[in-house]
Amino acid sequence: RHGTRGSAAAHGVAGVAAAHYLATAKGAKVILADQRPPLSHTSALSTECYRAYWANSKPMTAMMHRSIDLLEERARECDNAFHMSRRGYWFVTATEQGAKHQRKMAQEVGLLGYGDARVYDHGDHSVRYTADTSYDAVTDALTVFQGPAAINAFTANLPRFLTAEATSLMHVGRAGWMSAQQMGEHLLHRARAAGAETLTPASLVAVHAPDGAIGGATLIGARGEEIEVRCGAIVNCAGPYAASVDLL
Repeated sequence: RHGTRGSAAAHGVAGVAAAHYLATAKGAKVILADQRPPLSHTSALSTECYRAYWANSKPMTAMMHRSIDLLEERARECDNAFHMSRRGYWFVTATEQGAKHQRKMAQEVGLLGYGDARVYDHGDHSVRYTADTSYDAVTDALTVFQGPAAINAFTANLPRFLTAEATSLMHVGRAGWMSAQQMGEHLLHRARAAGAETLTPASLVAVHAPDGAIGGATLIGARGEEIEVRCGAIVNCAGPYAASVDLL
């Protein structure tokens, strides 16, 4: 029997992150239980990218800014072992309708609490794209380049690969890529250092809440043995199996 105040139900990035913050920030005792090795299922197939800008959604934009703040903190504490970058996102259109839509998004970006946007419609600007911007660099919220001259000036340091028919290019500055696997490994290492335990392979088969409040759970271990866990909370981070956990 394991005494614990919290239990995370999977070893993916979401489960490992939950365990990390519960253990390091809240001082909770945590058990991570999964049938598979850590970070080996859907978390091994992630697109590994992030962006702060989400048009027409102030809550999503705010959540992503907070998420990126946390990513930067984690990158600093491990000397950026998970290779977080700030390469930005490009949105390119070859239609006048698309160009008009990008101008509209630039006008409305302030409503999202995301800062200001700049729009260039000539090639005399000095803004040049670079892929080696530091992962925690302060960047423009949104920059829109309208017309071939403005677009070509922005991409002058790169080989020509965009279609000559492009009418507008929108660049989101606070965006980029990272190794989700390496980030997960870092979070798991810190969670374990803070006292989190891992059970693999193990399956959650029952949740006990006799008075409407969670008091424990039953796991099945590697040899088919039942493991009873006393806990005050269960965090369902089972990814594609989340619905099955919800039925317990």
